[in-house]
Amino acid sequence: MHTCGACYRLGTTMPFGQPTTFGALVYRLRIERGWTQEQLARFSGVTVNSISNLERQITLLPNIETVERLARAFGLDPEDLDSRILANRVEQEAVSLQRRRAIKWLLNLSERDMETAMALTEEMNRSKRKRRRRS
Repeated sequence: MHTCGACYRLGTTMPFGQPTTFGALVYRLRIERGWTQEQLARFSGVTVNSISNLERQITLLPNIETVERLARAFGLDPEDLDSRILANRVEQEAVSLQRRRAIKWLLNLSERDMETAMALTEEMNRSKRKRRRRS
C-alpha cells in the first residue's frame, strides 16, 4: 500500500497508481507533471478554486466541461479521467457477446498484466500501420 500526499490529506490509502477519487487522480497527474494548481488552472481554463475543491474532495464529481478541459490540459481523453464517461462508452461498445467477454476479461487482469496487454496491442497496431504504408 502507498499513501500519496492527497491520500494522506484525505485519510485514504490506495495501491500505488490507483487514485480512488477524481480529485486524487487530478492531484496525482498535476504533481507528476510538476505543476502548481495555478499552472493547471492556466493550462485548462478551470479556476484554481475548482481545482482545489476537486483535490480536497469538496467537489466530488465535476461537470463534463470541467472534465474535458482538465483532460485536454493533461493530454488525455476525457474517458481516461472520468469513469462516468468511460462507462457510457463501454455501454455503447458492448454490443456483442464477444465484446462483452473482452471487456470482462480486461477488467479481471492485474495491473501488470493489463500494462503488458496494452503494450502488445500497441505493438500490433504499429505493425499494422507499417504494413498499410508499404501496400
